[in-house]
Amino acid sequence: LFALGIPRGNIHYGFVMLSTLFLREHNRIARSIRQQHRDWPADRIFETTRNTLIVVLIKVVIEDYINHITPIH
Repeated sequence: LFALGIPRGNIHYGFVMLSTLFLREHNRIARSIRQQHRDWPADRIFETTRNTLIVVLIKVVIEDYINHITPIH
C-alpha cells in the first residue's frame, strides 16, 4: 500500500489511515513554515514540524481518547 517506514506498517488499515493523515499534515505544516521562514534550513523546518505534530498527537490521545474512556475528567 504505502511505504510507512516500518516493516509491518501496512498490517492494519487504521494504522495506514492515521499514518497517511499525519504524513499529509506534516507536509502541509512544513510548507506553511517554509513560506513564513524562507531563511530556515530544511532540518529546522522538519524538526519544528515534527514537534508540532507530536503536540497534536498528544492532544488527540489525551482529549479524544483518554478523556473518552475514563469517567473522571
